[in-house]
Amino acid sequence: MGLIDYLTRPETQIETARNVGFLPVVKAEVPPDTEPGLKPAVAAVERMQSAKDALPALLPTGLGEYAGEFDMVFLDAFKLIVLRGQNPGAVLDSEREVLNRLLIETGAPCWAPDPPKQRRVPGEVAEGQRRSR
Repeated sequence: MGLIDYLTRPETQIETARNVGFLPVVKAEVPPDTEPGLKPAVAAVERMQSAKDALPALLPTGLGEYAGEFDMVFLDAFKLIVLRGQNPGAVLDSEREVLNRLLIETGAPCWAPDPPKQRRVPGEVAEGQRRSR
């Protein structure tokens, strides 16, 4: 537990944010000499985390070599919606298909916060089994 205690200290969290860009996961006061973009980012994350209607979501597990494709879904959605002005509903429908394909091909379950009985996508293989490629 010593390592976890150290990593979750506010001063360690701020130093980590300064050096690698991982925002604090605990309440931490950002010093005045912090890079200009970091302070508003930390404040925005704190507001989201403390919102009454916050919906924490876990990262998916079980994607293995497909983890990069999972990341690209979010990058592509951002690029198409924000940078290219495409219809958000259409983009999300398209990217949902990519996510479903990844879950089906890897046999990985959907992740929280979806209720357990809703974590299976249509056509997903039985738990613990992988589809042949």
